[in-house]
Amino acid sequence: MRVSIAGPVAALILACTGVPAWAVVSIDLGAPAENSWTVYYTFRESQEQAQSMEILPYDFEMEMISAEAEKGGQPLKWMEINTGREGAPKYQVKFPEPVKPGERYRFSVEAKMTDAKSYFEDTEKLTFMYQTAHEVFVKLPDGYYPVYTDEPMQIRREQGRVVLSSKGGSRRPVVVFAVKGK
Repeated sequence: MRVSIAGPVAALILACTGVPAWAVVSIDLGAPAENSWTVYYTFRESQEQAQSMEILPYDFEMEMISAEAEKGGQPLKWMEINTGREGAPKYQVKFPEPVKPGERYRFSVEAKMTDAKSYFEDTEKLTFMYQTAHEVFVKLPDGYYPVYTDEPMQIRREQGRVVLSSKGGSRRPVVVFAVKGK
C-alpha cells in the first residue's frame, strides 16, 4: 500500500532550523476526536557558542508547554520569533549560557499539537501523518493497534499501549494507520 504525501503531509515539517547533530522525538497521540497529540523533543546542541535554538516551525496549531535543561535548574525561556503559513508559530529556546568549546548542551521541549488534517479517525481507521529526520517514537491511543506504517518500525508495548519506533536518518514522512481493537 502506498500513501501519497502530497497535501497535508507536505505542510507538516517537523524540524528545527539548522538540524542539530542529535535529536529524538516522542509523540503521544491523544484522543483522535480531539485531533491533538503531545510532542516531547530531546535535543543535543554541540555548535560552539550557540546561545539558542529555533525549533518547531509547524504549519498547524501548537502550544509550547515546557523547555527544560537536562541537568536541571530553571526552566528554559522561549519566545515566538515569527509565524509560518496561516499564522502558525515558530519558537526560539534560549540557553542559560553559550555552548562551550568541546561541550554539548542537552535539553527537552514539550509541546501540544493540533491538526485535523494530520491526525484524525475516518470510519474505523486512525490516521497520523508527520514528517521528521530524527529518531521517532509514536505512542498510539489506548486500545489502538497499527495496521500500516510507511517505513519499517519496531513495535512494543508500554504501559498497555502500543509504541512504534524508527531510527531516523533522512527527512521522511511518518505515516501510521491504526484500528481500535474489538
